[in-house]
Order: sequence, then structure tokens, then C-alpha cells
Amino acid sequence: MKKIVFILLIILNVSLLIFASGCSKEDKQTIKPITNADKCLDLKGKWINSVNECEEISALECDQLNGTFNECASACRNDPKADICTMQCVQVCTFI
Repeated sequence: MKKIVFILLIILNVSLLIFASGCSKEDKQTIKPITNADKCLDLKGKWINSVNECEEISALECDQLNGTFNECASACRNDPKADICTMQCVQVCTFI
């Protein structure tokens, strides 16, 4: 009886060692935080990294992302050298 218990304990220890070796820190993936850019792109918006803006999403979507919505931003707002600009509104969600 003692022999059987001893063998079972050895099997259990070996199993635990095999399991533990398969769970090393190198195998774990690093979880990347979800950025505003990721959220914008998930909503099929156009992300402008240089100014933290998302174009082409709705006011409701912008509000859900805690951004500031502008329903009629200038198409040339990010081009300080623009001499002439088209008279059109661009929906923009800005993040501070």
C-alpha cells in the first residue's frame, strides 16, 4: 500500500513539474492597452495620429469614446500652409 501511495506521489510531482514548465513567463503574451486610435479604426473611422483625431465617426460614437465632437471642422484644419481650402465640413472627434 505504501508503495502505491509513493508511486502516485511521484506521478503527481512529475505531472506538476511538466505543467509548470509549460507555463513559463516567456510564453505569456503581453496585453497591449486599447488606444483611441484602435477604437477609431474599429468604428471604421480615419485616425490622424499627429493631432489625435478620428474622422468619419458619429457624435454618439465620439461621445462613447469620451472625445470632443465637431460636426463641421475645416478640411484644412491640420494644414497651416493651406492658402485655399474647400468649403466643406468634416466630422471630427478630437482627444486631448
